[in-house]
Amino acid sequence: MHVVIFDTETTGLLSPSCAKEQPRIIEVGALKIDSKGDICDELSQLINPEIEIQKNITKITGINQQAVEDQPTFKEFFPKFEEFFDGVNVLICHNASFDVGMVNAELKRNGLSFKFPETIICTALEYQHVFGGYVKLKDMYKHFLGVELEQKHRALEDCIAVYEILKSQEQYNIIGK
Repeated sequence: MHVVIFDTETTGLLSPSCAKEQPRIIEVGALKIDSKGDICDELSQLINPEIEIQKNITKITGINQQAVEDQPTFKEFFPKFEEFFDGVNVLICHNASFDVGMVNAELKRNGLSFKFPETIICTALEYQHVFGGYVKLKDMYKHFLGVELEQKHRALEDCIAVYEILKSQEQYNIIGK
């Protein structure tokens, strides 16, 4: 059994489903976790969104237009993405509806199809009982690990933060031990 912790960085927030245009992915990060709970593979890729990255997004992520100019588009990157997810049973995201929604928007825009793992876990929802509602990743990190998360809003770093939180939760065995 393999689990993937997954995150995206994007050109903006998802629009209502009736919107003509959706934001685009500018970075994908993922960690593949084996049945022992160890990281066995990772994926980190900047994506050329084929549209301009707004300054407010660069301020949040540090990803600017120049960084993505020579990077693959989502369509060009997709075979590598699909290969990484081969044999994966569980997908974990901190805000799963957003990350899955962003991938679905890219798939639709590019005429591609992809079957997500049957089990999708959202840590923001799974830990609501602890925080009394939606919780930001940096707040979860501080609560469970006792230190501030030096969050840069980069996809792979956010995956690592989720992994560290989950590894600290002996009683909450999502990723295996």
